[in-house]
Amino acid sequence: MEELILKEMKDHLINFVEKPHPAFANLPPCPFAKKARLQNKIKFIVFDFTNGLTEELNKLIQPDPNYDIIWLINPNKAMPIEVLYKLIDDINALHPTLEAFGGHPKDPFEIAGVKTRQEPYPNLLFQSKETLEKARWKLRHTKYYDNFNTP
Repeated sequence: MEELILKEMKDHLINFVEKPHPAFANLPPCPFAKKARLQNKIKFIVFDFTNGLTEELNKLIQPDPNYDIIWLINPNKAMPIEVLYKLIDDINALHPTLEAFGGHPKDPFEIAGVKTRQEPYPNLLFQSKETLEKARWKLRHTKYYDNFNTP
């Protein structure tokens, strides 16, 4: 089962997250995902985090110097989206140097009509805020953010 879940999520990563799209100035929804994947800088973990921020979950989200991204994938597709986003808020409050975000099969979030967070399984993704700021800085002279509705 775990192997199938990882395959589905990696297929989504390759066939959607890494593919150029007009909504992002013909860059992929995540312009840095492919490089991270090819360099084995993503730590994929299948783990049921439906019960929230447990001690076991907290141990899994600790930074690992071998990876730029920790991606926890919940095999429980029935996890309510509200529970997932409450968990993201809790983790971000507890870990000030990390940025937690996630996806869910029913996530309505979109940018220019593209549902960037609608993924096969509920998931949590963690990166250092420093790494994300460097990535944002690299995109500053592109049109990547033109369709984002945030200030």
